[in-house]
Amino acid sequence: MARPKLKDTSDWLPWAVSAVCLVASLAAPKYLGAIWTAGVGVLLPFLFFDLRKPVNYESLSFDTVGFRYSAYKGSVEEVRWQESPTSSTAG
Repeated sequence: MARPKLKDTSDWLPWAVSAVCLVASLAAPKYLGAIWTAGVGVLLPFLFFDLRKPVNYESLSFDTVGFRYSAYKGSVEEVRWQESPTSSTAG
């Protein structure tokens, strides 16, 4: 599967905040708690609003053969329906 490209802030912001907090905490260990509290404080509203976005159900398509899921542009995964084995009824 192809690796996704970083295209918007939801992809790189958590990594950038973590890197800034790590470098700042190494440079000023006296303020370690305040630095990481500020970093988490920046990420929490971002995560709150990012997780409220609707899921992309348009990437799923169903038919009688199975379903297709396009995870990324140009990458399509197909899953075929399997016939269920004969079920025995207890009774």
